[in-house]
Amino acid sequence: MKLLSHIRRFGLPTLRELAGETLLKAVEGCSPSEQESQLAEILSLRHANGILEIREIRQSLIDSLNEEEAKRLSELAGIPIQNTHIERCLTLHKHFQTYNNAKSKQLVSFFELPDSYAYTPTRDERTESELINITSGEQVQLRKYLHGYQKIIKDDINSRLNHDSARFMVQMPTGAGKTYTALEVIIDVMRTLRDGRFVVWIVDSNELAEQALETFKLLWRLKGDRPITISRLFNKFCPDFEGLHKGGVVFASFDKLNSILANNDHPKRLSVDYLQRKTHLLCVDEAHASIARTYRTCIESFSDTSCCRIVGLTATPGRADSSETRELSDVFFSNLLGLKDDQNNLIDDPVHFLQSNDYLAELSYELLESGVTINDADEKVVCKKLAANSKRNNDILKQILLANDLGQSSLVFACTLDHVFALNLMCRKNLIESRVIIGSTPQPRRLEILQEFRDKKFFILINLDILSTGIDIPKVDKLILTRPINSPVLYSQILGRALRGKENGGNKRNVVVNIKDNLIQFPAASLLYSHFWEDWIKR
Repeated sequence: MKLLSHIRRFGLPTLRELAGETLLKAVEGCSPSEQESQLAEILSLRHANGILEIREIRQSLIDSLNEEEAKRLSELAGIPIQNTHIERCLTLHKHFQTYNNAKSKQLVSFFELPDSYAYTPTRDERTESELINITSGEQVQLRKYLHGYQKIIKDDINSRLNHDSARFMVQMPTGAGKTYTALEVIIDVMRTLRDGRFVVWIVDSNELAEQALETFKLLWRLKGDRPITISRLFNKFCPDFEGLHKGGVVFASFDKLNSILANNDHPKRLSVDYLQRKTHLLCVDEAHASIARTYRTCIESFSDTSCCRIVGLTATPGRADSSETRELSDVFFSNLLGLKDDQNNLIDDPVHFLQSNDYLAELSYELLESGVTINDADEKVVCKKLAANSKRNNDILKQILLANDLGQSSLVFACTLDHVFALNLMCRKNLIESRVIIGSTPQPRRLEILQEFRDKKFFILINLDILSTGIDIPKVDKLILTRPINSPVLYSQILGRALRGKENGGNKRNVVVNIKDNLIQFPAASLLYSHFWEDWIKR
C-alpha cells in the first residue's frame, strides 16, 4: 500500500509517539522485527479506514513528501504552486489542518486508497419527536411474552402507581427482563393517561435511551390503542414539549437533562420546566447511580413540580459503601420491590430460581494463569502495566482465537483504551473479524456494530467498560475479562452481560474467563444479588 510506505518515512520518534508506548509493548511478541515497518503497520491497523482523519497523521504524511510528491498533491488540492518545497509543505499543512469530504478525497486519490478511506460524516436520521401510528390489520411480530414472575412484579408496580407521589425501587437481576417489564408498565399507564401528561424514562447513556425507545415503539404498535408521540431528550435532541399538547413518552439522558436544569438561561429551560410539571411517571433505569449529585438533582426536580410517581430500576440496588446504600435507599423512600413466586412470597434467591427455570444462564468460570505479579495499589497503574505485557496479551489472544473458532459471541473487557486497540489489531493480524466500541464511537455506528454482533456477522466485540450495563445483546456466549474490577456493582453488571437464559433468548450456560492475576474474590452471582438487601430491610 502506498500509504504504508509513506508512514514508514515518519521516523522512529514520530512513529513511537503516534503509536503510544503501551500499544508498542502490548504487541511486541507478534510484530515484525523492523521497527519502522512494525510501527507503520500498528498505526494502519489501529486506525484502519479512519487513519486520514487523525490530524497528526495528516501532518506527518505531508512532512514525508519529497519535492515532486508535494507538487503533485498541491496540484490535486488546487493549491497555487509555491517557490520552495518548504513553502509548499507549509501551505499543504494549512490546507489539511481542517478536514472534510472534499479534502479527504484529495488524499485518497493521491495515496491511491479505496473509496472507503474517504471521510463521510455519520448521518443521524432520527428526529426529536415522532408519532407512532396504530394501523388496523398491520402485522407486527411480538418478540416475547411476559413470564410469570414478570407479570407478578408488573402487577405489583401498577398497584403502587395508584398512589400519588409513589416512589420505590424495583430490583430484578440483569437478564431477567427489567426493562421489558417496566416498558409493559408504561404501556398500561399510557392506555389510561389521556390528559396531556407525560411518562419520562431516564437513564445514564444515549444508547440505553435509544434502545428503550425502540422497544417501546414495537410494544405500542402491538398493544397501543391510539397514535402516541415519543420524544428524545438526549444527545443533540431536545423537543418543544409545550407544543406536545397530548403528552407522550419521553426517553431522556441524565447528561442532557442536567445540562438544561443547570442553566436558567438555557433556550430549552421553559420547555423542560413544562415537561416536569406535566410528568405523571418518571422511570429511572440503572437507578443504583441515583445518588450522584447531578442524577439526584434531576430526579428531585420532578418531585418538586408535581405529584409525579418515581420508579427506580436496577439489578444492584446498592453501593460498595453501606452509607451510600442508605443514601440510595432514602432516594426511593426505602421501598424495594423484588421478585415473588406464584404464592406472592418474596423469592430468597432470585438468581438460583431464574437459572433453574432457564430464565437466566448458568455461568462457568475459567481462570487463566498469567504469572504476572504487580505490586501497586493504583488500579490505573496496574491496568497500564497489564495492558503492556506481551506474553499476557498472547494468552488473551489464544482465548479470543478459541472463541472465534467455536463461533462464540464474546465480549472482551480490556484494561485500558490503548489495550482495546492493541487487542483489536492483534485480532486483525490473526485474521479474526473483530469490532471495537469506545466512548468516542458515534452512536449510529455503535448501534450498527451491536446489530451486526447480534446477527453474528462477527464474534469478537472489544470494549473498555462501556458495554458493562444495560446494552441488549441477547446471546453472549462468553465474557473475557482482562482487567481488575474493584467494584462488586460493576463486576455484577459485567457478569449480567452473560446471564440471559434460554427462556429469554440466551443460553443454558455461558463462560466467564478471568485472568488470575486480576481476579478479585467477589461473591458468586447469587450472593451479589442479595448483597444489598440488608441495608434496605433494616430501613
